[in-house]
Amino acid sequence: MNTIRRLERTIRKFELLRGGETVVVGVSGGPDSVFLFHALLLLSKSMDLKLVTAHFNHRLRREADADEKFVRLLSERNGIPFYSAAEEIGKAVKGTGRSLEEFARERRHQFFSSVREKTAASRIALGHTRDDRIETFLMRVFSGTGLSGLNAVRPVSGHVIHPMVELEKKEILAWLKKRRIRFRIDKTNADTSLARNLIRRRLLPLVRSGYKECGSNITDLMDIIASEDEYMAGQAAAFLEKNGRSFGIAEFRDLPLALQRRALHSLLKKPDFHTIEHLRAGLMSDRKANEILLERPGQNLFKKSGRLIEAGSAVSGGADRFEYRLEKTGDLVPLPELGLVLRSLAVPPDTTDLKDRSSLIFDLDKLVFPLVIRSRKTADRISLLGTNGSKKLKDIFIDLKIPSWERDRVPVVAADGRVCGVFTNFAKPERCNYISSIYSVSPATRRAIRLTLGE
Repeated sequence: MNTIRRLERTIRKFELLRGGETVVVGVSGGPDSVFLFHALLLLSKSMDLKLVTAHFNHRLRREADADEKFVRLLSERNGIPFYSAAEEIGKAVKGTGRSLEEFARERRHQFFSSVREKTAASRIALGHTRDDRIETFLMRVFSGTGLSGLNAVRPVSGHVIHPMVELEKKEILAWLKKRRIRFRIDKTNADTSLARNLIRRRLLPLVRSGYKECGSNITDLMDIIASEDEYMAGQAAAFLEKNGRSFGIAEFRDLPLALQRRALHSLLKKPDFHTIEHLRAGLMSDRKANEILLERPGQNLFKKSGRLIEAGSAVSGGADRFEYRLEKTGDLVPLPELGLVLRSLAVPPDTTDLKDRSSLIFDLDKLVFPLVIRSRKTADRISLLGTNGSKKLKDIFIDLKIPSWERDRVPVVAADGRVCGVFTNFAKPERCNYISSIYSVSPATRRAIRLTLGE
């Protein structure tokens, strides 16, 4: 089977293209992308494809502008619309703390995506070969990754397709040579101080000298990993869909070890093995106390009341906020955002204890029902016991050193638009709750109501 037919078989095998669509072809000018351009051009009539080329000039090499000109002329000679963009990537990456390769890839893909939207294309085709898959696999093994990371250069990922993943570099070079098709050479590909080039030029030739079938064996392993990765991702998604991103620790402990790790991997914005193991150890620990397990910009995770709680406006986008009504004494109010239930009970005034850290106790005859159990509001204030003044809840939370990402989760009790009490004990177990002097019990109290939080 010739090379073009093999590429077409890959397209049909993985359903990369349906036909009758516009495809953005990323062309750097190197042999792989030039082959992809010509191959899709040959298939465009039978598959009814409309091609456009996209070239991103990183301006990292002296030859970069010549590469861009080469791709533009290649496109024009074949009547294919050409799009390009340029950026001084070497300057732009400074101060970001990111690798040059990662940053350049992100910028390049952003440009390709913009061309796809501009041309109403369905796919972005890139020229990665089987050799690229193997090199990426080994790079990630050495640098550290999980199953998803080892499933490198997939045939399709969102709008991006890799039609050449079953072709080897040597057969692509042979195809181009036979037809005397010119392409550009990136001299930096010979620089073995770069990780990919070291693997390509030194490690793989050495391994192949002793293991002739290592390439096939690695790609077979990657296919096995891909199917198992898909299954594990589905199982983790099902757990989080059923239990929520703030879930019960008991349910988590019932999971097999592999699924525990995968669920935490799915939960984390920036997962890594050591963070996952730290979280898992915290969740498997029998310590009963509330505990902050992770504090990062944009994501905070902590144990509270038998649950792992995810909080923080950067993560939840306001999903931590809540508001419920207590219609009458004796009712229960579920607070699913907290994994808790608010219980109300009428009690005689002589049983009240204002120092009870776990409860809020009010003079029942001073309250106007329904009571509202909610998150804080910007202008919230509470009248303080033992003083004639009031204080903003924001200032109370700051004084108690309640983390900013947890403040929306602290239950506030309000009646007729005014704050009656605050369950500050929810965030600070060692501290008492706050009760408004307007609604507190006194020697004249005839009836009282106790509100408590529990599972």
